This record gives sequence, structure tokens and C-alpha cells, in this order.
Amino acid sequence: MGSKILVKAPSQIKKIKSILEETNVFDKRRKITRLDGVACLYSSGSMAEMSALLSDFQDAIEVFDDTGTAPVGGLQGAVSDVIGSDSYLLKNLPKKWSLYPPMVLFTGDSFSTPEWDAYFETSGKSKLFEHLSKTFFAGYTHFAVNQPIIESDVMRRPFDLVPIYGDFGPTPDDQKYNNPTQQDFDEAFWCTANQNGIAQEWAPRYTMFSRGNITEKKRNVHKNDFESLKRELQEYFKGNVTHLEKVKTFAPDVWHVVVDVKV
Repeated sequence: MGSKILVKAPSQIKKIKSILEETNVFDKRRKITRLDGVACLYSSGSMAEMSALLSDFQDAIEVFDDTGTAPVGGLQGAVSDVIGSDSYLLKNLPKKWSLYPPMVLFTGDSFSTPEWDAYFETSGKSKLFEHLSKTFFAGYTHFAVNQPIIESDVMRRPFDLVPIYGDFGPTPDDQKYNNPTQQDFDEAFWCTANQNGIAQEWAPRYTMFSRGNITEKKRNVHKNDFESLKRELQEYFKGNVTHLEKVKTFAPDVWHVVVDVKV
């Protein structure tokens, strides 16, 4: 099953289309449609794959499984399928969340009202989140609420992350934080993000994740590439490389390499 991508920011349509084309998942058979300022692009990739690929645009897009029909009512519609038409509960649904496959991470005030507490107390959470994992958040199996990091904790540990649904592994303690064993790593829940081609994986109950500073992340990932290239060229030209330099271009993150070889 493919996916459909609703782009709410017109300035991002071209960028997103280019990424889909570069990764060979843009469905050229389907025309881009527009309605009320929202564009719909189609992909051959799954909802989970596209959410990860386009994670840098998560505030500008919504991704759905392409079932051949448009999603009706968004998150509110999917929730009302389970809880009915309770206007107060529906009015107090989360407006923002982050997608880190296979986890959906809601902002800190999500599902925190007394009315939501009362609903979960009487009806439980399984039915609602099982439904969401098959519909609006198809492919996502874990749900949690994010809370601010405690400023006094120099290790920036996510003590206040609140799992809502799904198996997040054993509750961390000092032993697991300070001296984790292989068993601790194996039993922990892990999620992922992909930023500009950089794949990242972490255990959200143990480690915070920052979406920022992507430039520095890319620099660290690629910092040894030029040294490796120098070694490969010296081997290829049997030590006859007399000059090698990297020259910046106007294109972001694109460099030219100038090589002088003794003949």
C-alpha cells in the first residue's frame, strides 16, 4: 500500500516532491491535487516510511495510507470512531505531535485533562490507541507524551516521558542509567528518525533527542569522508597525487575535489 502526503505549506511542495523523486518513491501516475491551499502528493512508500523520510517537514505535512479515499476528519474523526461525539474530549485532542517510527510523541499537555483521565479510567486506553495505530497513525505501535527535560539534570535524561500505549520496556533506574547491561539494551524500546539522510536511533526512556543542529550532525557523519578519499586516490594513482583539495560550491553540502597527479 502506498501513501498520500498532504502538504499544508505551499513553499515546501517542490522540496518534498524532489525528495520523493530522488528516492524513487514519487507516484508519477497520480497528479498533484490542491484544495483550499493544501496539496496532495502520492508515494509508493508506506506511511511509516514517508513519515521518516520527510521528518524534517513534520510541521507542514500529514501522511496517510493511500486507501483510495481521503481521510475524513483527521485525528478528530479517527478518535470519534471510538469515543463517540463527546465534544469536550474531541475539542481537547492534541494539535501537535512528532513521528519517530514506530512511536508517536505528543506534546506535554496531551490527554491530561480530568475528562480524559476519567475516560481512560472507565474505558481504558487499548481500544482507542489500537484503532489509531490502524487508521490515522497506521504503522505506529507506540504512543507517549513528552515532558520538559529537568534543567538541573546535566545528563539531560527524559525522566518525565510518559508512555501511553505500547511496550516501552522496563522502567529505567539508576543501575540501568549508569551501568546498562546488554540485556538492558535488548529489552529497551528503540525508535528512529531520519534527517537529511542521517539515520538516528535511540531509546526514548533513556535518551533525549534533539531535532536541531542538523548541520553539525551532518558534519560529524561525513567528517572522515575526505580523508578516506585521499587515501583511496593515493592508492589508485600509486602515490603520485601531488595536490588534493576540497572546493566549496554554491550548492548546499556539495563540494568539488581538485586532484593533481604526477605523470
